[in-house]
Amino acid sequence: MAEPANGPHTREMRSDVEFLSHGTRISAWHFKAADDQLSGADGRPCVVMAHGFGATKDAGLVPFAERFQAAGADVLVFDYRGFGTSGGDVRQDVNHRAHRED
Repeated sequence: MAEPANGPHTREMRSDVEFLSHGTRISAWHFKAADDQLSGADGRPCVVMAHGFGATKDAGLVPFAERFQAAGADVLVFDYRGFGTSGGDVRQDVNHRAHRED
């Protein structure tokens, strides 16, 4: 796993999570909002991020996730099937239809 970038509290505020997409394990990081300023009766916003064109979650997305986190949103940053630390038998296949499904 890549080391957290920039934020001094990132390691404490980020947790490793997994979910399934079409039966394949997807690896993700959940950045919990820094505070509840955007929370309401229905919860709080969650920004979902994934890199495009073959990059992975550790390739420059952390600073953006930290900004959303500091603003009061949860953030889920994940690797598509077949990329990074996510599962998948076919590796490094840029498939925009499959990516949208993830």
